[in-house]
Amino acid sequence: MIQAKKLSDDFGLSKKTTDQDWLESDLSNLDEYEPYNWGELDPLTLGKPIKYVLDRGFVVEGGKENV
Repeated sequence: MIQAKKLSDDFGLSKKTTDQDWLESDLSNLDEYEPYNWGELDPLTLGKPIKYVLDRGFVVEGGKENV
């Protein structure tokens, strides 16, 4: 942990205050918010499926063209 702190200091990668605030925030109250309204869209049918190919990384099945 000390090494990670030193590395972040050496490279100017220290956490921003807002990042630290978010990481330390209490997220146990999220069920008190209304769910997002997607309207007529079904978020589970948006986009294309992807797969992971060794040596290439993530690949969009069927190509990148919009459908």
